[in-house]
Amino acid sequence: MAGQTTLKVEFSDSPEQVFDAFTNLREHGERYSGILSLCVLTDGPIGRGTRFRETRKVMGTKSEIEFVVSEFRRASLYEIVSENSLLTYKTTYTFVGRSGGTEVISEFTVAARRGWDAVATPILQAVAWLMRPILFQDLADLKQIMANQV
Repeated sequence: MAGQTTLKVEFSDSPEQVFDAFTNLREHGERYSGILSLCVLTDGPIGRGTRFRETRKVMGTKSEIEFVVSEFRRASLYEIVSENSLLTYKTTYTFVGRSGGTEVISEFTVAARRGWDAVATPILQAVAWLMRPILFQDLADLKQIMANQV
């Protein structure tokens, strides 16, 4: 079992434009209100296998997490994963072309590792629910970024 939450946000830009802006990790720390800093840890273009460290203020506490890009299909799918000794966090962003724009579907999943699922399920769902405002703010910031690029 795991905790999971899903958000959907509409953009007036094409899937390519939204995807490219969202996956421009080297500018995330400067552009997203919830991110204090972001450091890309691998060389080369952003894609599958890219590692980065993100620092945010979450519920009043500074949190630093290292992610790896686990899926990267331009204009359609972007997925990041982080693991520690107890939990696996996965956020999948799907970019769907709609008439006149793009729907971004953000799906966050947190799962316990090493057989703790049965005990941790209610806690994991609470963690997923607490992530909703963070995910929403990132997508709201992206909308603002897209509006400012015009």
